[in-house]
Amino acid sequence: MTSAENLFHQMNQALRAGQFDQLADFQAELEQIAAQLSETDPLVLDRLRDLAQRSARLLLSARLGIRESQRMYQDIQNPNSRIVVYQANGRKQDLMIGGGTTIRG
Repeated sequence: MTSAENLFHQMNQALRAGQFDQLADFQAELEQIAAQLSETDPLVLDRLRDLAQRSARLLLSARLGIRESQRMYQDIQNPNSRIVVYQANGRKQDLMIGGGTTIRG
């Protein structure tokens, strides 16, 4: 495994652990790797591309999760909002934040 691949694995682990603040620590080393890409073995480049795509998917998933959380938080701020949850038996339950609970079958 090359140092570039090792770095990408470290970045991927930081993403999976939710340690987004650590990503900035990789910047200088990433810039060094980027400067040397033209001299890198094509097989290594393919592996690096795969690792980078995996990281991109993780970041996209995190972004979508954050957006959904923000949307739910905004919904909860509305006293008339409802949240749909599912019970263990698969039954849908509509929870009204500002008042009673209704169950839809």
